Amino acid sequence: MPKLSAILTLISSLILGIGGVWIAYNINMLPISASMNAPVYDELYRVLFIIGCILFIGMTALVVYSLIQFRRRPGETGDGIDLEGNISLEIFWTAVPAIVVLFVGLYSYDIYDRMGGMQPLMHDHSGQMDNMSEKVWGGYWFRTN
Repeated sequence: MPKLSAILTLISSLILGIGGVWIAYNINMLPISASMNAPVYDELYRVLFIIGCILFIGMTALVVYSLIQFRRRPGETGDGIDLEGNISLEIFWTAVPAIVVLFVGLYSYDIYDRMGGMQPLMHDHSGQMDNMSEKVWGGYWFRTN
């Protein structure tokens, strides 16, 4: 029944994705916007929250399923089968986190760029002060001798 398991995996992935998006957009945990960049931060937070919800719900469901499906039956005393060398599974669980981390990094950089993080600063570092006077007041530890 490989086709049935593939269909069930696809359906559960779609349910997880739709559920994660629904949770992220219907549960508002963010405060009232207090800056011009708040909508951009909120967008980044929602994307990271969607990814977190999908991972949390998916892993929790997988653990509960594994606890029920692969529990020790009454009368069993031996160990389970020893599986080793499933290359496609190892590629999958290496590639998926790498893709997720790459996506989060590129998306975070895009948010940073939209906020103006890559723009040059608007002041001169030459050290010269043209038409600027500066007064400094204070001195907690003045020497008076």
